[in-house]
Amino acid sequence: MRRKNIRVVSMAIALGLLTNSCLGSFGLFNKLSTWNRSATKSKFLNEVIFILISPVYVLSGVADALLFNTIEFWSGSNP
Repeated sequence: MRRKNIRVVSMAIALGLLTNSCLGSFGLFNKLSTWNRSATKSKFLNEVIFILISPVYVLSGVADALLFNTIEFWSGSNP
């Protein structure tokens, strides 16, 4: 019974930490997205570029969520 309580409390703490609402502007991700939308005049070529650089989207999203938005939250400005 005690082990079940520890598991429930652990899950509640993890859920609380993962669902906090200190959202930032996601500047890096948005700059990448803006660049991708205007890279060429063809939406099809832009889609090909998106597919090719999709790992960069993941890295920029994670960097924004974990690093840059945290800095923005505490300092008030986005680096």
